[in-house]
Formats: sequence, C-alpha cells, structure tokens
Amino acid sequence: MANNLRKKLIQIDVSSDSICPWCFAGKRNLDKAIVLSKEQFDFEINGKHQLSGSQPPDAFLRAFRVAAN
Repeated sequence: MANNLRKKLIQIDVSSDSICPWCFAGKRNLDKAIVLSKEQFDFEINGKHQLSGSQPPDAFLRAFRVAAN
C-alpha cells in the first residue's frame, strides 16, 4: 500500500551576516536541526545576507564555543 502522507513543509526566512559569529553559531544549529528532522519535514530556506562590522573582537570565539555544543 502506497504511503500518501506528505511531509509538512517548513519555510524558514534567514537574515544573516556572513562575518557575524552568532550567525555562524545559528547556522550550525539550524543545520543540525534540519538533519535531525528531515524524515518528518521538508525545508525551504530563504535567506539574505547583510554585513555588519560592529562585532567585538572575541565574539567569534564565544560563538564558536556555543556552536560546538
């Protein structure tokens, strides 16, 4: 018997800064969540990038530690 159940589509709009360490951490966490949920859901990611040079010098290291967990 064919399975006619369709996975629910989750649309995610992302605004990020390619040099923002917190955006990097968020992207890593989003990627992990998608991998864990891909059997249940389909994902459509729409994004745009913005640049901001206002990050503190140690922000990347702090965000990398968060993303590593």
